[in-house]
Amino acid sequence: MTSSVRLVLVVAGLSLLAGCPSCAPGRVGPGAARLTIRNVGAMATMLNADTSCGFSSNAVLGAPMVSGNVGGMGSVTYTVTDCELNAGDSTVISTGCDGATTTASGKVVMSATRTIQGQLTGNAMNPVIPAGPDAVTITITKATFDNFKIVSSASDNKLTMIKGNITAIVMPRLAVNNTNGACSVATPNTSFSSVVYSSGSEVFIDTPSNAFGAPIESSNLTAQNGVKGDNTNTLSGTINVFGSQVDVVVTDGLDPEFNLEKFNAGWQCNPQLAMPPSFMCADLKPRLAGGVARLTARTIGTITSLVEANTMCGFQSAAVGGTPVLTGTVGKSDGQAVFTISTACEITLPADTLLSTDCNMVTTRGGGTVRVTGTKTVRGFRTGNPRQPIVPTTPQPATFDLSLEFTNFSLTKSDSTSSLLIKTGTLTGKVSPRTAIDSATGACSISTPVVTFADMSWAANTAVQLTTDGNKFDLTVGASMLNAQNGKKSDTETNTITGTITVDGTAYPLAAMGEPLDTAYVQATFDASFACTPRIVIPPVDAACSFRQALGTGAARLLVKSFATATSAANGNAMCGFAAPAVLGAGMLVAPGGANMPGTLTFTVNPPCAIGPLPAGTVLAQNCVGTQTKASGTVTVGGTKVVRGIVTGMASPPLVPVSPDAGTFNLTAVNFNTFELYDQLLDGGTPSRSTITGNGSVVVQPIGGQSDAGGFYSITTPVAGIENLQ
Repeated sequence: MTSSVRLVLVVAGLSLLAGCPSCAPGRVGPGAARLTIRNVGAMATMLNADTSCGFSSNAVLGAPMVSGNVGGMGSVTYTVTDCELNAGDSTVISTGCDGATTTASGKVVMSATRTIQGQLTGNAMNPVIPAGPDAVTITITKATFDNFKIVSSASDNKLTMIKGNITAIVMPRLAVNNTNGACSVATPNTSFSSVVYSSGSEVFIDTPSNAFGAPIESSNLTAQNGVKGDNTNTLSGTINVFGSQVDVVVTDGLDPEFNLEKFNAGWQCNPQLAMPPSFMCADLKPRLAGGVARLTARTIGTITSLVEANTMCGFQSAAVGGTPVLTGTVGKSDGQAVFTISTACEITLPADTLLSTDCNMVTTRGGGTVRVTGTKTVRGFRTGNPRQPIVPTTPQPATFDLSLEFTNFSLTKSDSTSSLLIKTGTLTGKVSPRTAIDSATGACSISTPVVTFADMSWAANTAVQLTTDGNKFDLTVGASMLNAQNGKKSDTETNTITGTITVDGTAYPLAAMGEPLDTAYVQATFDASFACTPRIVIPPVDAACSFRQALGTGAARLLVKSFATATSAANGNAMCGFAAPAVLGAGMLVAPGGANMPGTLTFTVNPPCAIGPLPAGTVLAQNCVGTQTKASGTVTVGGTKVVRGIVTGMASPPLVPVSPDAGTFNLTAVNFNTFELYDQLLDGGTPSRSTITGNGSVVVQPIGGQSDAGGFYSITTPVAGIENLQ
């Protein structure tokens, strides 16, 4: 409802008896009644607009009496006590769209109430939404007047209320507001009832044909200014004037010169009015239903994040995360892991618990209790690793299928004026978050707020309270089927919600083509909300989540390690490798310049040397920090080792290396047979593990360390160059 109720009453064409008014109270009565209605309407207008002690004063607005529960139907009553309205010699109290003015003079001291029936919102600025066009009642419990006069520029007839008291009930009709469809714009289509003068009241009537005082002992008047239903411009009742009781029976109405078109032109310029003016108040339920639908997605999405991270009874708990049902072939991309919460995971949050802060510093807070059951299904490569059984291969690898049972659970966001309190009820639905690439692993494993929601459904008789812009609405939600997309999944799937939701027994369909899930959605702002996530890389295309690039890179690294390890094993093998006496004794020395000159020494392993089969966990090497290189299986190596250096002229050693890169292995025949290789860290961890079967060749150029005995480069190091691995 607007901040003031404007009552512009125009009563024209009053014709009173000239000569002896007291001789004809039957003719004076109706005229006095007409002007009384105008004055009472002006009193209500003044009291409604007054900011010192009237209905627009802080003291009155700040002390309403609320009847009913917030969120439901009820009433709000404002009370004014002994408010003095002093208009002085002349004060304009209203101006119509046609320029007609209503002016007051004198004073009146008023006590009154203004009651508004409707939906109680809990909003201090707007505690009630009017239930309809006739939701407002102003009850003037006492108005004591002192030479109170109203003058209308549209009429030559005037009534001065010299002394006395009057009471009345005034009901202005409310028209539809053009911004929200609610009936909240007061109009001069106003009903008056129980307009009662107290005994001993005196008035002065001034018309073009006469001017006289008149005592009024009592009255009980009813009138309709303008139109309400079948009543248009009516006046009836009784008035005691000049000591005579007069029945007010008029055939020409409250305003004998009433013209509906002219009357409407006097008030229909209000910029808040929906045009054409209407008293058919919009049903707020479709908007409220849409609000509940949008917040449904927020609710199930936030709880999905909570139960996914929960280590006590959620998907990260040992009982759930450690016992998935696995299908598919280890090492293949047909893997699937299903994690199940079969015993309800109860999450209870103290009121206003901080749940998250995004990259735009928008916070999400919650409170209350939710009990969660359901499944999480993850698809991708089946790894065989119980700690991470599945590596995602698509941008939407996981689907949560959940059932949520609420008790007084609510969520709020710092950038939104809407929230949903679920008092009691159950929600089911499917949630599929879109993922981004983790730069550390290459897998699409970082969840983003780009989420697809499907089959969201409320159980019958779910009790909720919707808060929007500070207004609260108690609603009963029932059968629903909602689908939504948060953020941008594709050019055709961005920030949408579709489906149907039942509120207070009525099913409300959303627009067939979808409605905005977030009515304030801005793509750049949304994208920025998760841009600061550590290690996040947004996949440019869906195929970037296939994990093939990461596998290729990882496989290349492991192949290099496997061939390098095979080279090291062959170099140290004394049975058939490069350390075997037969191989060392058959080395071919090439010394073109003789002793003390450069030369080469070539060793050949042929036929290839079979190393293994090695038992599981065979330690091949250990570095200075305790990391052990372990292997199992068999590798067969054949090829040459060439050492460059200075010829000594002795049998042993025939040549000494004098540079770090003095040696080169050219292995032309390397065969792996179920050769498993991994590093065992000092803490027991195994960062990576590979098993290889197949053939290949490689050129390895190790970098030797300098010996402190002679200064030759004869110390083996793990540094080596790898070339032509194929």
